[in-house]
Amino acid sequence: MTGDLNCTPKMLLKVALTAFLVGIANALAGVGPGVMLQIEMLKMNIHPRVVERTANYIAFIMTLCSSMTAVFYNELPLDYAIVFGLMSMIATLIGKVLRDVIIDK
Repeated sequence: MTGDLNCTPKMLLKVALTAFLVGIANALAGVGPGVMLQIEMLKMNIHPRVVERTANYIAFIMTLCSSMTAVFYNELPLDYAIVFGLMSMIATLIGKVLRDVIIDK
């Protein structure tokens, strides 16, 4: 498939090293992991839609981990976490549907 990652040992090592270095750079810059990882994935000629979906998945996992940590340490009341979590999920679904409609035009 065009834009698919060629999974050779050399490429997998490159992906792992890139992810490691991007993680360090993101921590130093204070930005989310998807920001710099998207750039590197595009440089590897990975299909843009795969890059975008991967970045969304990473952002979801990071946000979920941060939110659960805040709830666990009683820094965020559970009822607020549930309400805002549901609102975020609904808004995300609406945004994704609108994005797909706009892109498919």
